[in-house]
Amino acid sequence: YSILFGTNGDLILMTFSQVGGRIDGKLESLIIWGILCSIYFYYGIDYMLKLIKRENNHVTTILAIGCGSLILTVLLPFNTMMYPASSEIHNDLARVAIVLIIISVLMFILEIKKFDRKVFVKCLVVYIISLVILITAFIFFSVSSIFQIIFASIMSYFIIIALLIIEKCEKINLVDSFMFSESKKQENSKLLI
Repeated sequence: YSILFGTNGDLILMTFSQVGGRIDGKLESLIIWGILCSIYFYYGIDYMLKLIKRENNHVTTILAIGCGSLILTVLLPFNTMMYPASSEIHNDLARVAIVLIIISVLMFILEIKKFDRKVFVKCLVVYIISLVILITAFIFFSVSSIFQIIFASIMSYFIIIALLIIEKCEKINLVDSFMFSESKKQENSKLLI
């Protein structure tokens, strides 16, 4: 979806916001992209936390703020001539979203260390490779549609690869993981009462 959306404009000279801000009806596509990415990133990491029987409110809160920032970014109009203040907030929220998503993924990887050292090392290597690709893309393309395609793709593939690594771990027991998750939900609901 990122590739299909990004190719509606110049990949290097335009950003997703500029593509979505044009008059030819791409705004809805931009909003769908932001929502899809946010849901995928949040629930992908949350699911893996459940698999490793870890509950870390810092990871999920920072990730939720990052994903929420991404959704707010695509909902705010980006037109520097008509809405200069909105465009500036839009840009700031986009930066916050990217940084918080990257930080929360790193925090998630540190949680894996408490679960299994070999899985942690594998996921850390994949994360470092992903980060190097992102930094290289940013150096060469700055903030552009191609960078945004690379960001969404790299983070999505990281989640898939990390999930495959975690699922192959001998310590994983799906029944235990979800029983742990349900017991945490019950504890949290008792605290609210």
